[in-house]
Amino acid sequence: MTGHVPENLFFGRIEAEDGARWFRIGPRARILVLSGEEGPARASVDPRSILLSREPLLSSGRNTLLGRLVDASTGGVEVRARVDVDGTIFSVVLTHESFSELALAPGIEVYLTFKASGVVVH
Repeated sequence: MTGHVPENLFFGRIEAEDGARWFRIGPRARILVLSGEEGPARASVDPRSILLSREPLLSSGRNTLLGRLVDASTGGVEVRARVDVDGTIFSVVLTHESFSELALAPGIEVYLTFKASGVVVH
């Protein structure tokens, strides 16, 4: 029996700054994590917990990253989008309605927003 491999699994470093812990995913991009650890780590974000928008959102999500839509595939009741953030690809799941309303297409800049509590440090 094999274990579940989380989506959006990243390898990086946790760094402390001003009492917070940041997981560095690229040269300029980092995400806030709830962890007491520092140093090399793995972290994952459920693609269904990421909000995708054309403008920054005012929300309780502490992580907002600007990226560029790479592509999207439709299947069943959902759309799977891939977004490049500073050279790191995030997978995001959204409804067909949301995808259509946002008028998304490859190359468009989008914002990813998600809670620090939604980041799992492994």
